[in-house]
Amino acid sequence: MKFTGDPSSKYFFNPGKLDEDIKKNQEKIRQRRKIIYEILIELINLDTFQKENYNLLIEELIKIKIENEFY
Repeated sequence: MKFTGDPSSKYFFNPGKLDEDIKKNQEKIRQRRKIIYEILIELINLDTFQKENYNLLIEELIKIKIENEFY
C-alpha cells in the first residue's frame, strides 16, 4: 500500500477517519443550527411585535459582529 500526504497527519495511516470526522462535524453544525434557530424563533415571538423583534435581533447581531470583529 502506497501512502501519500503528510505523515504527521492523523489521517495518513487512516484516511477513512477523515470522512468520519467530516460527517461528525457536519452533524455538530446541523445541531447548532437547530438550537440557534429555536432560540431566535423564541426571541422573535416574545410578544406580538414579531417584525420589530426580528429587526432588533438583526441590529444587535450586526453590532456584535462589528464589536467582536467576526468577519
